[in-house]
Amino acid sequence: MWNFIKKLFRRKNKDIGCMNGWDYDTPKEYIVCRNKKHTLITTSLGRCYTKYECPKCKIEWTVDSGD
Repeated sequence: MWNFIKKLFRRKNKDIGCMNGWDYDTPKEYIVCRNKKHTLITTSLGRCYTKYECPKCKIEWTVDSGD
């Protein structure tokens, strides 16, 4: 029962946007996560579009690698 309640109220991931739109304004959360070298969860959202999640930092972002 408690596991169900924990899952229900767990903290949602913060969406920090699409990496292609960051230009020179890279989010601080991403820099901290990258420096700590956390293991990321990757999910393909279609051709050339990928979502990355860090379960430790509770952040997520997308990357559009198409032209």
